[in-house]
Order: sequence, then structure tokens, then C-alpha cells
Amino acid sequence: MTQHLAQDGTVFRTGGDEFIWLCKVKNKSHLPQLKTTLTQKLTALHRTIQQQWPQSGISYGIASSDECQSHTECLTLADQRMYNLKSAHKLKVC
Repeated sequence: MTQHLAQDGTVFRTGGDEFIWLCKVKNKSHLPQLKTTLTQKLTALHRTIQQQWPQSGISYGIASSDECQSHTECLTLADQRMYNLKSAHKLKVC
């Protein structure tokens, strides 16, 4: 993950298979483009992983500080979005 993501922020491991990717933004007007870029990179990383391990992949949720009042709220929102994506992945497999 660091190879694919490090140039846009810092990757932190928070649990067994959970990571947080923090990206600094100098101007809020850059957020929409950053979210698009992050989604593209994470989707590409998911496909790369599935080429070697078809039953694996990644699920992610993107949230930004402009959507939330605290870092806890931001992590909760990202977590909710990750579970929504994970559910969508399962529906495609079935």
C-alpha cells in the first residue's frame, strides 16, 4: 500500500487489516479532486490485489475533515462508507 499511496499522504496501520491514510490538503477547493484521485488509486490497488488473489481485495471509505466535527466522527464516517462498499462488493460476487 505504501508503494501506491505514500506520495499522497501517510499510511498508518490501526489494526490487523485496517489502515488509515491521512492526506494533507492546503486548500478545501482541492478536496473534490483529491477524493477522485484517492478513489481511482484505491480501485486500481483493489484490482492489482485481485489479479494475484481473486477472492481478496480492499474495501475503503473516504471522509474528510470538512464533513465532520472531530477526528472520531471522521473515522466513523469513513468506516460507514467502507462497510457500504464492502457490502456492494459482496453483492457483485453473489
